Amino acid sequence: MNFLFRRTHHEVGVGSRVLSSNQSVKGWLFICFTSLLLFFLIDRNLRIIHRAHQALLDSYDQTLLGWVEVMDLRHKETKHHTQRVTQMTLRLGRLAGLTGTDLIKMERGAILHDIGKIGVSDVILLKRGPLTAEEWIEMKRHPQIAYDLLRKIRHLKTCVEIPYCHHERWDGHGYPRGLKGQEIPLSARIFSIVDVWDALI
Repeated sequence: MNFLFRRTHHEVGVGSRVLSSNQSVKGWLFICFTSLLLFFLIDRNLRIIHRAHQALLDSYDQTLLGWVEVMDLRHKETKHHTQRVTQMTLRLGRLAGLTGTDLIKMERGAILHDIGKIGVSDVILLKRGPLTAEEWIEMKRHPQIAYDLLRKIRHLKTCVEIPYCHHERWDGHGYPRGLKGQEIPLSARIFSIVDVWDALI
């Protein structure tokens, strides 16, 4: 009987270890399966969020182009001028070493560089011939108008450098703030070169 009891006790011990080992394997398999499932679910949700975010950005960009269309209704040269200077600004920006989000901000800023002219009277904006001193004062308000408009829009306030500063001059004789040299943001300096070049040709 003792022999049988000892044998049975030994077998129970072995069986218990086998059962414990099986449970451990099942536990690890469950953890691995759950982790893999969670990974795929998170990855799928991140892809959905990314697509929604990209769709939102695309809609913002379409809004910008819509604003350019509005400007074109008032001033026939604006649209083609905007397209030209935006493309040239991006090329020059790349040559200057700008990449990624800096280029995106530069592109949007270039597209919106004259958005402040929405607040300028048609009499002045469409006038043939030179402006009077008083008319120039009003025309020079358009960078400030652009700044006041764009800084209130979360998505666009990072793109305000070109609309606000593209009429500043290296010697400090520009407007609206009379910035000079490297006080002028790099994107606005690059754009100013392109803007003058486009006007000359």
